[in-house]
Amino acid sequence: MLRTPGCSALFLASLILTGTAQAQVLSETFSDGVAAPNWIYESSHPAISATERNGRLEIETTSSAAGASEYLTAGYRSNNWRLRTTSDIKVKLTFRAFPAGASNIDDSEVGAGISLWDSGDDVTPIGIRPGLAISIGQINDSFWGDRRFVSVAQIFDSGSLSHIYRFLSFASDDYYFFEDSDSSFATALEVSYQETLYLRYISSTDLLTMSGTAYLDPDALWVTNATLGERKPIEIGIGGFARFPGTVTGGTNAPLWIDNLVIDQGTIERPPSNVAASDGTFPTKVRISWGAAAGATGYRVFRQQFGQPEQLVSTNLPASTLVFDDSTAVLGVQYTYRVQAVVPTNDGYSASDTGYKGVEAPSNLQASDGSDLTAVNLTWNAVPGASGYRVFRSIGSSPPVSFDTTEPSYSDSTATPGVTFTYKVRALSGEVSSVDSTANTGWRGLGVPTGVAATDGFLTTGVTVSWTSVAGATGYKIFRAVGAG
Repeated sequence: MLRTPGCSALFLASLILTGTAQAQVLSETFSDGVAAPNWIYESSHPAISATERNGRLEIETTSSAAGASEYLTAGYRSNNWRLRTTSDIKVKLTFRAFPAGASNIDDSEVGAGISLWDSGDDVTPIGIRPGLAISIGQINDSFWGDRRFVSVAQIFDSGSLSHIYRFLSFASDDYYFFEDSDSSFATALEVSYQETLYLRYISSTDLLTMSGTAYLDPDALWVTNATLGERKPIEIGIGGFARFPGTVTGGTNAPLWIDNLVIDQGTIERPPSNVAASDGTFPTKVRISWGAAAGATGYRVFRQQFGQPEQLVSTNLPASTLVFDDSTAVLGVQYTYRVQAVVPTNDGYSASDTGYKGVEAPSNLQASDGSDLTAVNLTWNAVPGASGYRVFRSIGSSPPVSFDTTEPSYSDSTATPGVTFTYKVRALSGEVSSVDSTANTGWRGLGVPTGVAATDGFLTTGVTVSWTSVAGATGYKIFRAVGAG
């Protein structure tokens, strides 16, 4: 009876871990105290948190959350795996949603649940994502007062929320009695504060069912056209949420928690690992490498600078291929490379990295050794495709100084005369530079002393010799000769 008008293709999918459907595809008891390896922790606000404690994921809020008009969320999301909607799925999780500390502010709301969203081409970055959220909790309605609810909601790109369907019930000390407001308030679902929620997705009919009893519950709530016909992979999030709440505490009697998430049927899909594109390392290509993806039958490599990505090879690469060289890349242009695993459904998970084709390093660098009194003259072989060059000058352990030139030569007139410097050169192409050339040393020649004068018999104790000082000189050598000696 639940329908999904306008719901985007972001819902249940099959989990690809082994490539085949099997029981206990993934199980999480939240008893190891850490999110890794299957999960990444997220919290949208400091006033809400999710902590593995007492063998479960406990949701807590602080008093400062009472002023939060937006939905605050905390919990785990899938870490480098996702579900796929091309086969049937069975997912169950245990929850407790008895938020005794909720405030009496109108529209205050707290609860726990599971969310699912389209993972897109790459691993989804942290943040609020459009998707479906199935939740159980408590709301203080301005007209009805405190009520329990089971909700299926759609979250849009803007972060706003729209309820696809919401079952409300009057508060009870023992059970949530949910009445179907579209069916003359007939009882629609009955669950206790602590419950296991069964979600079953049937791919052939694009139907999602929800039950507090079993996967095959004939009276299960259901959502038709759950993915609007687009069977895209999805990521999964589990945790709690709050809006205008009072303080919700954790510990032994924690009122809000999730535990024992089990995927009983489906396939888990993981992306190629450690995707890396070279950053100027090679002057003739960009090298893209990756680690094998479980269950992959092959790979596709895509390149994107602007607009739509282009597939670099028309046929799929074999599953044994984990390296691809893009020799058609334009020199110095940075691209985003995406490696997609090919799975039996022909639409695998992907991961990406940026990279660019490098510029050759200049060769045959030569620096003059004192032949010029005004500069150290440098030359090197021109590099094809280079728009300019950057010269680096250093001495000892001091940081180098740099100079730019558009020609394959440079005269360093700022070099201190008589001091030996080490020079290296890089080729430039836009914002991309090559690695350093082989180093070469050079020095600027010293000027000749001028105004040399010697006393002629004026002194009886010796001859005084004088001259004009030379810039950069640390000392002088005086030569004396008799005749042609």
